[in-house]
Amino acid sequence: MPDYELLYLNLGARATPIRLMLTYLGIPFKDTTFEMQKDWPLLKPSVRPWIWTILHNESEEKIAEAWNTIGAPQFRDTFAKYFEAHLKKNRSGYLVGDKMTWVDFLAANLCEIMQHLGKSSVLDDYPNLRLHWESIYTHPKLVAAVEKERSYKM
Repeated sequence: MPDYELLYLNLGARATPIRLMLTYLGIPFKDTTFEMQKDWPLLKPSVRPWIWTILHNESEEKIAEAWNTIGAPQFRDTFAKYFEAHLKKNRSGYLVGDKMTWVDFLAANLCEIMQHLGKSSVLDDYPNLRLHWESIYTHPKLVAAVEKERSYKM
């Protein structure tokens, strides 16, 4: 039995970098997911309200429009520029040092979210960041975990 248990809704979101990092490091963990419609009403009273935000009954087009209007520009103007500059400076393919760290998983997950919820061209001006994201999301140790993550609805 693993020493660690990760509990989260069956969504690709905040738990993704943790799942990928544990998988990459070969640390066994129990991945317990909850169904939004079935389990969330029972769990909600026990969760602190500031932890959770949700869009109710929004179409995929509305969500993509929101990401493209608000999320993508903010991502490009802040995170993407910062990560791209760091990757250029570091020249190892990683954001810190010469090995994959938690910040690499976090950055790659942000790229994944932006690619799939908003404009897929969001990384076009950031070749190092695109390569970083692709190298993590296609890493042999992570292929199965990435497929599982992508099966969750964002």
